[in-house]
Amino acid sequence: GNLLKGKRLMNEAKEQGLSNAEYILVEGEMAFLKKEYRKALGDFKKAKETAADEEVRQKGASFYAKTCITLTDYQEAIKTLEAKGEYELADWMNLAFAYKCTGNWKKSKELLLQAVLYYPEDYRLYMRLCYLECELQDRKPQALKDYSQLKVYYDKAVSLFLSYYIHPYSFNCTIKLFSCIHSSFPVFP
Repeated sequence: GNLLKGKRLMNEAKEQGLSNAEYILVEGEMAFLKKEYRKALGDFKKAKETAADEEVRQKGASFYAKTCITLTDYQEAIKTLEAKGEYELADWMNLAFAYKCTGNWKKSKELLLQAVLYYPEDYRLYMRLCYLECELQDRKPQALKDYSQLKVYYDKAVSLFLSYYIHPYSFNCTIKLFSCIHSSFPVFP
């Protein structure tokens, strides 16, 4: 239903002046939503390479990298995002994730910490740091594990999340989210 309506609206927009690159970008988004990742990848690549508008090129690069990650081509995602230069929050998180998936945990953590400087109030960065720290500690011998930094990230994520997203209707969802996360690592006093 919504994809058909979207396709119709896209055709109308193209008739009214939507650029070819913008049209291709939206086509890619629709393909991605339909899990047609190879088509989406081609559309995003074409949009990032042919768009006259800088914003369309940047979005094309971001979506291209996201699709590369979905297809587990982490090196291509890294190459694309590093060439992009300007990062939105999703770019920072995707780049950090791609580095983690290639085994470069240190670079992943550095990127997330850099992103915190630009987005200090976004709990998702601290959640990613929390997960990453948990994974890093899990890789160490028992005698060397130290979860103190993980607790710092966790507490910050919870604090930010609760200060911005808590309201009566979402309280149960919030509790479920953080209890799930909390079960991933040791309980802290």
